[in-house]
Amino acid sequence: MSIRKNLLLVHRWCGITLAAFLVLAGVTGSLLAFHHEIEAALVPELFRVEAREGRASLDAIAARVESRHPELVVGYFLFAPEPGATIRLVMNTRRAAEEGRLDRDAAVPSEIFADPYTGEIRGERTWGEIGLSRAHLVPMVYRLHMSLLLGEAGQWITALVAAAWIVTLAIGIALAVPRLRLLSSSFRVKWRAGRARAFFDLHRAAGLGSAILLMIIAFTGIYMNLPSVVEPAVAAVLPFTERPAGIRPPGDRRDDAWRIGWDAALATARTAHPGDPVAGIGRIEAKGYYQVRFLLPGDIMDSGTARYFVSGRDAGLVGRFDHREGTAGDKVRTWQFPLHSGQGFGMPGRILVCVTGLVPPLLVVTGTWLWLRRTRLRRRRSSR
Repeated sequence: MSIRKNLLLVHRWCGITLAAFLVLAGVTGSLLAFHHEIEAALVPELFRVEAREGRASLDAIAARVESRHPELVVGYFLFAPEPGATIRLVMNTRRAAEEGRLDRDAAVPSEIFADPYTGEIRGERTWGEIGLSRAHLVPMVYRLHMSLLLGEAGQWITALVAAAWIVTLAIGIALAVPRLRLLSSSFRVKWRAGRARAFFDLHRAAGLGSAILLMIIAFTGIYMNLPSVVEPAVAAVLPFTERPAGIRPPGDRRDDAWRIGWDAALATARTAHPGDPVAGIGRIEAKGYYQVRFLLPGDIMDSGTARYFVSGRDAGLVGRFDHREGTAGDKVRTWQFPLHSGQGFGMPGRILVCVTGLVPPLLVVTGTWLWLRRTRLRRRRSSR
C-alpha cells in the first residue's frame, strides 16, 4: 500500500472516530465566541441595569453579600466596561480562604451579580451547574466545550482529541495539495459535477481553507486545558516572568492578611491607570495581595492583560505585569485565550472563530457521506 493510501486511511478513521467530539466542540465553540452577548440577552436581569452617576463601594457590596452567605467570601470582582453592566462577584468558601486558596467549585452560589451604582444584589447562580435554565445554559455549554462535563478527566479527553485533530488536519493538507502548483484547484468546488464530486470538493476546500486556524484553535485548547503539562515545555525554551513573591506568611490569620479593603486596593492601582477601565480585582489568598486587571486601549481580551499587585496589609504596590513588556514566554502564555476565542483581533476575530467553529460539523457531514457512499459501492462490487 502506498504512503498516500496509508495517510488517507489514517485521515479517514481519525475523522470517523473523532466525529462526535468535533461536532460538539465546533458548535459549542461558535456559541462561546459570543457568550457575553448571548448571556446578556438570555438573562438581562443579571447582566444589565439602568446606568446612573456614581459607583457603589466594593467594600459595602462585599459586606452585603458575605452577610447573606456567611459561609462564603468574595474571591474577586469582574467588571464590564460598558455603562449599565452589572458587577459579577466570584465567590470562595470561607474555609478555603482561611487556608489561603480559592475553591470556586465548592462555593454555592459561586457567582453573585450586583448593581454597580446602588450595590443592590441582582441575582446569583452556581457557575457550571448542569441545567437548561436561562441563567445556567451558557456556563453549561462552556463546561461542555472545555471538559465534556467530566471535570479533569474530560479536560484530558478534549486535549487528546485536539491533538489527534491536529494530526488529522495535517494529513488532510498533505492529501489535498500533493503538488504546490495544484493549490488553486484545491479550493474549487464543482457544484454541477454531481453530489459526490461537490461533497468531495467542498470537504477539501473547507478543510484546506480553515486548517491552519483550526490547528491554532486546537493547540490553544490543549494549552489552556493542560497548562501544567504544556507550560514546562514552553518555559524550557521561552522563560516566563515570575509573579511577585507572596507576602502572607504561612499560618497567618486571614484578618491580618487583609487589613486593606477592596476600595483602598483599587484606589492604589488606579493611580497607574487613572483613565482606563478596571476589568477585575481579586484576592490572591495564598500570597496576601490583590490583583487588579485593567482593560487598556487595543487590549487583546475582555478580562484585561495589564495587572497590578497591591498589598492586602498596607495598600503598597507589590508589583506589576504587562505582557507587552514581558518575555516571549509571557506573550505565548497571554495570547492563548485571545487566539482561541478570537478576542485578540476584536469583533472580526470573534466572527472568524464563530464561523470556523462550523467547519468541523461540515467536514464531518461531507466526510461521513463520502465514506458511506464508498462503502456501499464496494459492497455492491463484491456482491457481483
